[in-house]
Amino acid sequence: MTEELRPRGTDLVTQPVRVAAVQDVPYSSLPPGAKVRRRRPWYRRKRLLALAAVAAAAGVAVVLVLTGSASPSYVTVTVGYGSVDQTVTASGTLQPVTSDDVDFQVSGTVDSVPVREGQAVTPGQTLATVGTQSLALDVQEAEADLAGARATLSSDESSGASSSTVESDEAQVSSDQLALAQAEDDVDEATLTAPISGTITTLDLAVGQSVSGGSGAGGDAGSGSAEVVIENLKQFEVSASVSAGSAGSLKVGDQATITPSSSGAAPVVFGTVTSLSTVPTVSSGVASFPVVITVTGSPSGLYAGTSANLSIVTDEVDNVLVVPTAAVIQTGPTSYVEQLVDGHQVLTPVTTGLVGGSQTQITSGLRNGAQVAMHVAKLSTGVPGGGGFISKLGGGGVPVKIIAPGAGGGAFSQQISNGP
Repeated sequence: MTEELRPRGTDLVTQPVRVAAVQDVPYSSLPPGAKVRRRRPWYRRKRLLALAAVAAAAGVAVVLVLTGSASPSYVTVTVGYGSVDQTVTASGTLQPVTSDDVDFQVSGTVDSVPVREGQAVTPGQTLATVGTQSLALDVQEAEADLAGARATLSSDESSGASSSTVESDEAQVSSDQLALAQAEDDVDEATLTAPISGTITTLDLAVGQSVSGGSGAGGDAGSGSAEVVIENLKQFEVSASVSAGSAGSLKVGDQATITPSSSGAAPVVFGTVTSLSTVPTVSSGVASFPVVITVTGSPSGLYAGTSANLSIVTDEVDNVLVVPTAAVIQTGPTSYVEQLVDGHQVLTPVTTGLVGGSQTQITSGLRNGAQVAMHVAKLSTGVPGGGGFISKLGGGGVPVKIIAPGAGGGAFSQQISNGP
């Protein structure tokens, strides 16, 4: 969204903006409760987009006071109850949970293909057949060989042949029995059937085509040379990798949000960590750990091979007192916030609990309804008549009111919202 600032009574003015750097000034020398009258840039500030996303996540209206002076302004946020979560982010690829490569295990000429690509199939359903005439002859020959071997064994036993001769006859009978069983199996395998339920995503067979058996039916799809590939397109998972530092905080059963990159995919789906390898993959000297997240349910709009961004929740608390993480000042082991008391910014020590990316739990030092200041960076351009401050919401449609100096000392304002 492009922010537009309109001076009262003038045409719309839109100019590019650039965030200026702000020098760090530590507060370590200030005692708790000290009143801060000059708005100095006391710590490295988040970019405005991140600040606004925090405000939107808190669900509060925000007023940004914009001035033409060199001092930075601040966002006022009301302390309230909410949720805090810690997450690990990663990216991966959506793939079906179940898939199979299927190939003929006998050689011959394809004489029927009763299915088509994209068709749903069930276990045992016929996919294709090869001619069985030559296979039937193989069975007849194997039966004849076995009958002859048995006759020879019977004759040698009746005539009192040596034990070595009888043992040789018995070995031949066993060999011919195996040959007959294989010939009969080949007749059965002349019919290619579906091993799983799913959708045919690859069909590389046609009537009259010669096939050579023994390429290995079954197993995970993806070899690129299978005659038939069947995938269950109702159950997906995401394979990803996380850093060594993040892997220690993950466990099987952790919940995750999954955002597919495909424009036609569902905007967000949910999943659960179902596999976390303890054996790292090392690339260019950097170790990462494979993790698998299984999508919950059977949401529509998911496509195999689509990349996806993951946010895995490793810890969370609900209905606790929270402030924006960007509002917390860390000085050594002590955490502070700038609480607004009687119009002044008072450095107030607080005890924090769970720290999330956007919000931090406060266990003591603040009460519900208190107001804290969250500083913003100064814009070097984009405000008529000089510098100013601006922000943009990250979601939720929370309004932001911008008040800034106009040309000639006048004022202008524009209220914006990124809601639908």
